[in-house]
Amino acid sequence: MNKGQNTIKSKKDNENPLQALKNGKQIDQNEYATKEGNNILEYLIRTKENEIPITIFTLVCAHKTKQKEYLLAVFTWTIETKFETQEKYIQEWSHIRTQIQNVNFKR
Repeated sequence: MNKGQNTIKSKKDNENPLQALKNGKQIDQNEYATKEGNNILEYLIRTKENEIPITIFTLVCAHKTKQKEYLLAVFTWTIETKFETQEKYIQEWSHIRTQIQNVNFKR
């Protein structure tokens, strides 16, 4: 494997790699398509770091190329869980999500 590259193996040829990434342990999991046709898997993970509860917001974007491969981009944003319901952070996550949904894949 080349440095900086990872491979996700699917059970079927040309299967969207988001299917391989789905995990029943994540909560608040959504999958949708952008207007450019990219697929996005969005989920939260709540855990602790140094005994501090944190929430990790994750967006995984999958873009199917003309070569029938997929390019993936993974974005995470982490905050203390106690801030998760505050309007300031809700708006910040909404802004981040909007920017990521407009991601432009080029190769």
